[in-house]
Amino acid sequence: MKERIYLWVILATLVMPACIRATDWPQWRGPFFNGSTDETDLPDSWGETENVVWISPLPGPSGATPVICNGRIFVSSMVGKGPGFVALSFDTRDGRKLWERPIGSDSRRYPRNNMASPSPVADGENVFFLYGSGDLVAFDYEGNELWSRNIQTEYGNLALKFGYSSSPFLYGGKLFILVIRRVKPYQRPEADGPLDSYMMALDPQTGETLWKQPRPTNAFDEGMETYSTPIPFVRAGRTEILNTGADFITAHDPDTGTELWRFEYQTAKVRDSRVIPSLVAGDGLIFGTRHKHNGVFVVEPGGQDNPSGARIVWEFDTPVPDCSTPLFYRGRLYVLDGIKNGKVVTCLDPKTGRQFWQGKIGGRGPWRASLTGADGKLYCINETGEIIVLAAGGDEFKILFETKTDETPIQSSIAVANGRLFIRTAKNLHCIGKEGRPHRAAPTALHGQGGAPYPPSPMIKGIEWAPVETIIRRASGSDNWPITWADDGNLYSAYGDGWGFEPKTKKKLSLGIVKIIGSPTDFQGVNVRTETGERIGQGANGAKASGMLMVDGVLYMLVRNTGNSQVAWSNDHGKSWTWCNWKFQAGFGAPAFLNFGRNYAGARDRFVYIYSHNAETAYDPADEMVMARVPKSEIRNRSAYEFFKGLDDSGRPAWTENIRRRGAVFTNPGNCYRSQVSYNAGLNRYLWCQVLPTSKHPQGMRFQGGFGIYDAPEPWGPWTTVFYTVEWDVGPGETNSFPTRWISDDGRTCHLVFSGDDHFSVRKATLKVTE
Repeated sequence: MKERIYLWVILATLVMPACIRATDWPQWRGPFFNGSTDETDLPDSWGETENVVWISPLPGPSGATPVICNGRIFVSSMVGKGPGFVALSFDTRDGRKLWERPIGSDSRRYPRNNMASPSPVADGENVFFLYGSGDLVAFDYEGNELWSRNIQTEYGNLALKFGYSSSPFLYGGKLFILVIRRVKPYQRPEADGPLDSYMMALDPQTGETLWKQPRPTNAFDEGMETYSTPIPFVRAGRTEILNTGADFITAHDPDTGTELWRFEYQTAKVRDSRVIPSLVAGDGLIFGTRHKHNGVFVVEPGGQDNPSGARIVWEFDTPVPDCSTPLFYRGRLYVLDGIKNGKVVTCLDPKTGRQFWQGKIGGRGPWRASLTGADGKLYCINETGEIIVLAAGGDEFKILFETKTDETPIQSSIAVANGRLFIRTAKNLHCIGKEGRPHRAAPTALHGQGGAPYPPSPMIKGIEWAPVETIIRRASGSDNWPITWADDGNLYSAYGDGWGFEPKTKKKLSLGIVKIIGSPTDFQGVNVRTETGERIGQGANGAKASGMLMVDGVLYMLVRNTGNSQVAWSNDHGKSWTWCNWKFQAGFGAPAFLNFGRNYAGARDRFVYIYSHNAETAYDPADEMVMARVPKSEIRNRSAYEFFKGLDDSGRPAWTENIRRRGAVFTNPGNCYRSQVSYNAGLNRYLWCQVLPTSKHPQGMRFQGGFGIYDAPEPWGPWTTVFYTVEWDVGPGETNSFPTRWISDDGRTCHLVFSGDDHFSVRKATLKVTE
């Protein structure tokens, strides 16, 4: 049995677009076309804040399931209750809306349905949206329209009583569209004669029709209709495109559209034998449903010598679905009757129909969305916002978790990708994932291979670095050096894995405090000894400062390698320290303060701002940077912190008290690492120094590597690039920054402090400013 399951997974993988990974959810029923995925380590419970990664607003309701592919989420939606409808794209990492495109407007109304019910489909480079109006539009991942057409305008009214809902799907370089409809429309536009049903294949690159195959039937009236989506079916080295509806299953050649065989599952003709669920395939069998709770049936297709010899091998009469597509997952078939019989889920042997278990899920509203299988669990959601997680497999019905949302009505199935659940409500798109499991996309460059992630600065044209031989290096064997300008006029910093300035400490410290007196070309470093602040331990085994800031005479320190990071403060310029009894435990693996002037003079507002790459430790690169803020009088109070979510529609920053809902303030996939931020008052720009996480040298970035310097008019952006290199002429260090005390009044002359060559290193930088 296991061998046959694995074979089906392999075959299903073969029919997915080449650029799609099994961890994506690129079309309505997932990567294997059966409602399941091989994703693991998913949450089986969540709350208002627990395991909630992010929440993004949506413009209106829809029955379309979100699809996730290559770091993007694509969603169809109405705008309010209509008549307009749109296509949207979101970033999987932070839920940030990347683009929204208006598609059309249609004032026709259908019971329990709308124009945005078909789910989109994506191939890793392009995405395709289809709507109940007949609008079919292709976009690239940046939201540029590639082509569009309207199948209703071309081929007549889509003529389904409850509105067209079939989703497009991709296979073998073709885009497939199914229209199985009544011969006479229910609503406008009128038809000149009887309407035909058909399946068609398009070239995804151009939208041109490759073939259009009629699909005749002897059904009548509403029985001629289907809301289902086709699926690929692989057997004996051949792929067939299957669809169901109008009393028949038909199989088609994907290259020509030729009908290969058909099976009449409804021989007794009735007026309303329309079908809503799609077919499911597994273990070489085909699982279908009849109309309105009239049974699930299992078809074994005919052999190569008798392709029309399909037969029913078993049937299951009740309780069975009207709307929900059955789920094939880990060698079991799951059937949901979400409307009648107490709302029941049944687990069946797909080969024999033997019942393993059955249980009632109840609930106030109907369960019309289809089941999702992942991580040994079944995820169920109903129209009134009730969510249930069941244990998959086994011999008994078991509820693992129940919750509810008030963002109704909900008609979309739950999608799964990259270790997260994606739940589409009438108001929001929710991303649910286990705490402490950040999603990491494959490292890619956004503006050319190896290029800067943001466009050039409009103000600072570049940096002229002083010659290498002018670099001043002190405190050999010590690194890190976060730095701040204190009330006494001096700079205060901290070193790691070293002995500080001369005279050096006798014991190597993972965290030591120093005071720097003087100018960037003539300074003296003094070790500030402190029993309560110093720490020992090499590398990741020792606590290390990642941020320093003085506010109102109090010296604050952000300390990493404490699982994740911690705040400490000193009222006597570093001689004694008090440590907060709380820690950042999600992201913020190497946090740094935004530094303004002396003793925090010239600050933008009453807040202190903190930045970090979005990782649990200082040693793992991330895809994005995150940000927090806290009133400057409340730095010691964890409950006072707010976390940047993103920008609202007016471009203003949005904040949340829930760290799990933090969003990206800066994105550079795979290249976000340790950093420091300074305010350049002379230019009124924020300068963010970010070290790249890779090095060719065995001792890392202290001796070889690259970094970027980015600027923005506000602490949250928009960010542009001042300087970017993958290999500086010297090692840029594991952190670097521009101390605000050493920035000239006009902002054009700065001095970079960096841990290059494992020293306290200083290099002059002249900013070339646009006149």
